[in-house]
Amino acid sequence: MSWQKFGIRPDLVERVKVKMKNPATKDRIKALLDGVTKFDLQDRSKVKRLVKSSAKVLGEPLTDLQEEQLVNFVIAQKNRSEEHAPSHQAVGDVPLVRDGKMRAIVC
Repeated sequence: MSWQKFGIRPDLVERVKVKMKNPATKDRIKALLDGVTKFDLQDRSKVKRLVKSSAKVLGEPLTDLQEEQLVNFVIAQKNRSEEHAPSHQAVGDVPLVRDGKMRAIVC
């Protein structure tokens, strides 16, 4: 899994997956990401704000290092999409970007 190459811990990913199964939490994350474009996901400051906001919604305190790893992972997805040229990229089995809008980081 590509997120592991960025040093993102498997236990964090598993906790987030479980929390994202809660419909209320999932709706709050969707609302947070509403209108975010793939261009926004290349702006380091916007991605950092989204990571911090998402972590707050999920109740996941992140260290500065974890925030930076997640930001680097999201920004790196553009390079992957150019290499493979599908209409979306995935985190695990969930689309990250489709039709120019962010759908989910981890589900």
